[in-house]
Amino acid sequence: DTKPMEREPFSKKFVSYQMVILSEIEDSVRSVIDRIIHRAFEHPEGQHSQPYARNFPGETALCLLKYKETPIGVAFGEPKTYPVDPQCFPPKQLMIHSIAIDPAFQGNKLCYGFVKHLVQGLRKHFGKVPMY
Repeated sequence: DTKPMEREPFSKKFVSYQMVILSEIEDSVRSVIDRIIHRAFEHPEGQHSQPYARNFPGETALCLLKYKETPIGVAFGEPKTYPVDPQCFPPKQLMIHSIAIDPAFQGNKLCYGFVKHLVQGLRKHFGKVPMY
């Protein structure tokens, strides 16, 4: 008789975070990031083979959410420079976007800690610049 496989219970003790720079990650990790994005944002199946992470500058910082060392989430911190008067507003800013958690891990209250680590990691890497 065949029984359905039971899913192992989720435990936050196996959750970790890693800040990486896009230009420094291996293609295999980039593919995992692309898969997470496509699944989390429910892109049509035909788009799943399209690269996502490669569309951003190499200096973009990523926070990887990991479960048992396997990436299950990603968030982007993309540096932007604007032609503004530095007396009024800093020209260098960070655009936070593409916050995604694999649907299999959604609903486990991971987003707050994930975004907290993202902001801390961006501040450590880029200094105190405006984020939006």
